Amino acid sequence: MPFRSCAFVLCILGGVAFAGPVPMSATTSEPISLPVANAVPGPGEVKVGDRGFTIDPSKAARVDHSTAKPVTLYDGQAVTATTVSFLHTLVPGPALHEYRMQVAAAHRALEVPPEAPTVSNYIITYADAKELTIPVRFGESINDWYRTGTIGPMLWARQAHEITLNTDSGEKAAWYVMDLINPRPDQPIKSIALVGNTDNHRNYGQTIAIGISADETKPSGRYLFVDQPPVGSDSQDGTLEAPFGSIPKAVSIAQAGDTIFVRGGIYAISEPIVIDKSGAEGKWLTITAFPGETPIIDGVGVRKDYRKAPYTKVAKRTRYDMDLGLVQFGGRPEYLRFQGFHVRNSQQAGINAYGPEKDDRGKFVEISFNTTERCFSMGIIVHSVDDLKIIGNRVVRPHSQLMVTNPFTAKPEVSQALAQ
Repeated sequence: MPFRSCAFVLCILGGVAFAGPVPMSATTSEPISLPVANAVPGPGEVKVGDRGFTIDPSKAARVDHSTAKPVTLYDGQAVTATTVSFLHTLVPGPALHEYRMQVAAAHRALEVPPEAPTVSNYIITYADAKELTIPVRFGESINDWYRTGTIGPMLWARQAHEITLNTDSGEKAAWYVMDLINPRPDQPIKSIALVGNTDNHRNYGQTIAIGISADETKPSGRYLFVDQPPVGSDSQDGTLEAPFGSIPKAVSIAQAGDTIFVRGGIYAISEPIVIDKSGAEGKWLTITAFPGETPIIDGVGVRKDYRKAPYTKVAKRTRYDMDLGLVQFGGRPEYLRFQGFHVRNSQQAGINAYGPEKDDRGKFVEISFNTTERCFSMGIIVHSVDDLKIIGNRVVRPHSQLMVTNPFTAKPEVSQALAQ
């Protein structure tokens, strides 16, 4: 059964850029159909927290794996935005069902599931003609439109708007808000487009977006960027165009309120990453994956020094080295956020956050949507931290005997297992 078509409108919060909504240029040439009718919000204003979306039923846009040409959603007066929010949902395709079966099989085998598939891409064009492509990945930025329950939070999105389809069964149509931190907040946005993921010609489904809003609230600090060499280098300025080459370099100059974006790829380290900086109230220090990408911190080159005692005395406490991670939050961790990473191959723990003392504790630490894989100790370990939030993490093979011996000197069967 067909459901009502809808429009894309950019609504600037607070009216700082426009006196009213600006209609999008996307249109449908034929009706969009779902298995049930009335699954899309009707015309008018939709409020999601502090985000406002204006729906115009005369326009619509949708993309899938066959949509190679970008569909323009907005192309008007250039606007400056710190955060751009998209209200969208997904009608799943056959490849998405295959992905779900692969995830289930990996869970049964105690292995890392395949990476979340990209179902579509948003393309942001700035006033200086530079483009930025943001992948929309299933389970991170979007989810299935049809639900009988409420899905939990995702890395970049949340279930934000529901339309009840059947009160007896609890069936509902779900729409999700993807909040994109604009990595170029000082550069005006000229246009926004949506395009399908045509890279592998697999049908993960149809992305349907029904609204965009932008927030011009100034960030609490700087944006710093990290990428793999040779694109990234610690001699550069740490901008999007000239990123640092290592996470420790970005941490060394970070201050309360800053956000460190780490691009996808493998970061092979030879010593643990120690984060001894903190944020402050209203100025969180955030270390995050770049939207739609997964940075992998690989500790295969980190060797333990067996000549040293297996513990360290810190004031009144004994801190066992095996409980220290490849990523360590030291000092007095406060107002810290670490999200979106894959941490693997540790002869100790994966991620740890330690407050100084039982009576001198850290506070407000978030460790979210990370994966830890093959750690000799625990995947994530926290001591003496209050107001802690650990959400959406995946811990694969903690206390792994494979990590007893360094992979470079391990027996052949151990090295082969690590290479899988």
